[in-house]
Amino acid sequence: MKSLLFIGGTGFLGQSFFDHLDKFNLKKNKLTKVIVLSRKRKKIESKIKISYITKSISDLKKLPVTDYIIYAANSRNYKEDLRGVYNFKNLLNENHKKTKILLTSSGAVYGKINKKNKIRETAYISLNKVSNFKGYKKNYAKLKITKEKEFYKLSKNGFNIVILRLFSF
Repeated sequence: MKSLLFIGGTGFLGQSFFDHLDKFNLKKNKLTKVIVLSRKRKKIESKIKISYITKSISDLKKLPVTDYIIYAANSRNYKEDLRGVYNFKNLLNENHKKTKILLTSSGAVYGKINKKNKIRETAYISLNKVSNFKGYKKNYAKLKITKEKEFYKLSKNGFNIVILRLFSF
């Protein structure tokens, strides 16, 4: 029996995940319990038991110990988003070191992309590369870089971290 905490589970990615959860029959992987952490509660249809924590990650006081965590929380408020990341980091403890944690990031961390050149996972990311972006996209890319760096620090402290950079939908 495996359990999953999905942070930001009622957003676009969460909805897409749950739309396909039963199709891919994750019960074969023994995923039997899902906890959705979200500021807003939305009814999610699934054959797997889903429980809800209706709260912002930045306001959470205790982090459930699960086998998997998907961190997909995003806000248009840069400071709120960072508060969530720092609170998440503070809530992790030794019991979470066995948890597989996935951070959803973005291809925006690479800055403007020349479609003729392939991007490598190992390509260097920096705030300078996203300085050409304007408005929300610039803040979004900067936030994703900051989140990645914070999660990278977690991996250096023994947490099992995977960063997934999403490009288009």
